[in-house]
Amino acid sequence: MKLIYIVLLTLLLPISGCSDFYSNDLQKAIEENNLVEIDQLLGEHPKLLEAYLYDGWTPLTLAAREGKLKVTKLLVKHGVDLEHLEGSGNSALAWATFNQHIEVVRYLISMGANPCFKGEKGSFPYTIAKNKGYNELKKILPKCTK
Repeated sequence: MKLIYIVLLTLLLPISGCSDFYSNDLQKAIEENNLVEIDQLLGEHPKLLEAYLYDGWTPLTLAAREGKLKVTKLLVKHGVDLEHLEGSGNSALAWATFNQHIEVVRYLISMGANPCFKGEKGSFPYTIAKNKGYNELKKILPKCTK
């Protein structure tokens, strides 16, 4: 029965991002650090990189927010847009900064994430680090004004 359901979802649902079914699977795999499942899902459904998961999180913002460096690296390997904002206008780099995930911040910057990029309602990572008193992150991140 599950196979029939999956076939119907695959054939009948429009895939602009991807169906909720696959987005939920990806979200669960990210939360569980299941790199094999993430790799398989993204291999079969590359549009999932652009999907919005629960509460407007993108796969990358979810991984960065939770400090999941290996997941972050796998998403980058699959070609995720480093500047794709989550629903409230913040980047993965901003969320990694907010939760003081220093290694994720360093990695994202090394892969080309722009520390001076933010959404209309978002915050610059340096401003987040300054406001939260994260001195080590303040040393890594440039001050940005625009």
